[in-house]
Amino acid sequence: MTEDEKVARIKAFLEDDVIKEAFVRLEEIYFLAWRNSDSSDATKREEVHRRVKTIDLFRADLLAVLKKSEADKIMAEPKPWSPFSRRK
Repeated sequence: MTEDEKVARIKAFLEDDVIKEAFVRLEEIYFLAWRNSDSSDATKREEVHRRVKTIDLFRADLLAVLKKSEADKIMAEPKPWSPFSRRK
């Protein structure tokens, strides 16, 4: 799979309404689990926190691939000549 294909698949995945709904639903479930947990149940609260962070890390990893691709394209663009650039 080429980098462009990977980026296209990630974009399609993140823009998919079913996926968006699934992320929202998971976050709601975890928030309710935290809210309804006993304040003395640190183990349950830590587990909910880990799950929320896992969702965040998953989303961030996908977004990082997209951002890197965008940066690579910008860096590959020809730059206008500048009197401050080195001549070869």
